[in-house]
Amino acid sequence: TEPDADQLYRLRHKERELILFYDDILLDRQTCLELKCGRDDGKIAVYGDHRLRSGAQDMTVREYGWGREYRFEFSRPQYDLSVLEVPPEEPYLQEFAYLRTDGAETERSRQFNLRLKLAVPLAEGDDIFLEISYPGDVAHLYLAGRLIADDFCKGIPWRVGLKRFLQGMQIDLVLQIIPCNTAKDIYLERKLKYSDDGQPAVHIQYQHSLRLEVEE
Repeated sequence: TEPDADQLYRLRHKERELILFYDDILLDRQTCLELKCGRDDGKIAVYGDHRLRSGAQDMTVREYGWGREYRFEFSRPQYDLSVLEVPPEEPYLQEFAYLRTDGAETERSRQFNLRLKLAVPLAEGDDIFLEISYPGDVAHLYLAGRLIADDFCKGIPWRVGLKRFLQGMQIDLVLQIIPCNTAKDIYLERKLKYSDDGQPAVHIQYQHSLRLEVEE
């Protein structure tokens, strides 16, 4: 059976030529190989006689004529995410009237309070991402009243890494969405998925990290 991963990595690690198949991000850290995995399980295939080991993660290995395939699983992350819209009668964090385009003056921007609580701290090397699909032209994300990220809708979900902003086990953010110009036709190659009432779809994506050593 040949490996079915989408990406082939060919690299020289510790004076060894390695050919690996892996579906996600693989980094050569000189002393080890680091895998990034956006799922709760994964696999990596190695051509030849090279063997991999991990001191922190159990792996199962299957041997083939061409090499070995290693499979691993991570504990499913536990968290709580709340998304609450700020009522129109309440004052918004910011009013970006200068970003309104002709035909959108009658539509007020919408604002949402986001709260993410983690059950356990992020493990070393792991990351957590906020993925947002929203109906609108522009979106802003605030932390403690400070703009930390923005996005122009391109027809694909907006992805924001939170690790650099996370302090402790909880983070409170404000999402503001500025409406599109309804007087003009706007073409998007892909249609984003969100609720019929225009509520943005907000999801959490966890990125695990796994360090592997190549055995001598």
